[in-house]
Amino acid sequence: MEAVLFDLDGTLLDTARDFFSVINELLSEHKKPLAEFSVFRKNMAGTKDMVEFAFGKEHPGFDQLHSELEMRYLKNCTKHTCFFDEVESLLDYLDEQKIPWGIVTNKPTSTTQLVVQHFRLHHRTTCIISGDTLPRKKPDPLPLQHACQLLGVPCHEAVYIGDMQTDVEAAKRAGMKSIVFSHGYHPVHPKSWPASHAADHVAEYVTQVIEWLKCNREESALMAPRN
Repeated sequence: MEAVLFDLDGTLLDTARDFFSVINELLSEHKKPLAEFSVFRKNMAGTKDMVEFAFGKEHPGFDQLHSELEMRYLKNCTKHTCFFDEVESLLDYLDEQKIPWGIVTNKPTSTTQLVVQHFRLHHRTTCIISGDTLPRKKPDPLPLQHACQLLGVPCHEAVYIGDMQTDVEAAKRAGMKSIVFSHGYHPVHPKSWPASHAADHVAEYVTQVIEWLKCNREESALMAPRN
């Protein structure tokens, strides 16, 4: 692999606690029972999914609640967010090996910039594609294709690392390899996903991603034509 692209929430960063705080704040204001973190964490596919989890899809104020969630999260998006264990060592490995990497997220630019700058990732990554950067977002392949263009690497020579089935779908449609972290926000373990959304590799630990990348690069070197 000549380049690596990452999802943000549930992959590089554990953002669940900040979203959870806002959701429970809204539930409390509407006199509803507070959510349990372990259950909420499995319903974080997107902010609309979070509102549906907390208030139901047919809630008459759904759109207002969604807007309120995003506005409050924007003001509190780095309070409890942190790197997942060993993720920084993976980024260090990529930098040491001079493997370009980027971020492709469905998060809007406003919050993406705040979070990325807070963790000083904007100084390290080659590109950052947010959910509103382009006309379409994941699972459409366009964001991954655009990121590969910015990195100057063909899609088939890049891998996308995420935590959701939509990440795998986007990678497949873009002609890329995919890796899924088991530490993400999926309600069902990635090894149980249907074949149509099965990743090329499921990583229980970050070190497994580094080993996968090493093996892949060694295989590519052996297959490369020799003069």
